[in-house]
Amino acid sequence: MLRGIGGERIAGRRYAARSQQVRKAGIAVAGTHALLDAAQVLFPGLFLVTVLWFGARLALAGTLAAGDLVALYGCAAFLVQPIAAMAGAISALAAARTAATRIRSVLAVGDTQEPLAAAEVAGDRITDHPSGVWIQRGDFTVVDTTGRHGSELARRLARAHTGAVLADAVPYLFAGTLREVVDPVRRHGDAAIGRALHTAAADDAVKGFASGLDTEIEEAGSNLSGGQRQRIALARALLPKPELLILVDPLTAVDAVTEASVAERLYSERRGLTTVVISGSATLARVADRRVSA
Repeated sequence: MLRGIGGERIAGRRYAARSQQVRKAGIAVAGTHALLDAAQVLFPGLFLVTVLWFGARLALAGTLAAGDLVALYGCAAFLVQPIAAMAGAISALAAARTAATRIRSVLAVGDTQEPLAAAEVAGDRITDHPSGVWIQRGDFTVVDTTGRHGSELARRLARAHTGAVLADAVPYLFAGTLREVVDPVRRHGDAAIGRALHTAAADDAVKGFASGLDTEIEEAGSNLSGGQRQRIALARALLPKPELLILVDPLTAVDAVTEASVAERLYSERRGLTTVVISGSATLARVADRRVSA
């Protein structure tokens, strides 16, 4: 899931630092933990031995009857349980306090990334102020930029428009049937899914699967080629027909013929809807209503 939301690298850096802190803290508390474990055995045992020792001395002196000694042993054995429970409660309380502190620190973590400069919607245009790029509503626009700048531009545009769908350059597919992968919210029928797959030129891949839409896709699409993953991810983004669709390098893993086919189908399918493709592809630029550089 972290890969799906782009948080894998941030989590990796945190894990590397925090794991060392946890290791050091674990070594530091090991002695205390061992002491508590020993106390759970030692104190009840000492109590039972002490009571029986005094009882046995009284019995030998004739002060305590044998039956009373047996009764005393029963009482002492019963009291061992609450004493052991008390020691266990101390250990549980320490663990609970540590866990609560960790949960509080997790909840207190804010946004680790610098806030993105604003893009805004005004009339029929979506303007990204940092780059100066503006998008006309209803147009198919190709923005010629790549790398980090392209990804940041895409995120700013997506934040500016409610209901926008952003498909990143490295798509992530969760495990499930092909139908579930393309339509994770299960709001569309097979006909709509088939149309989205056709637009993304992924229908030929479906025909090659023995089970069609019921084919099981492994985590991260590991049983698919890079081109198949990109096209299925594109179909997933196309399916809900968002008013604003933002694609970042959507066809880098397909051949030139397939790219040209997808470009034509994509333009036709998205006619009248706002589409932004961030890519240096000349094939996509040829079908665009407008091409800009950023």
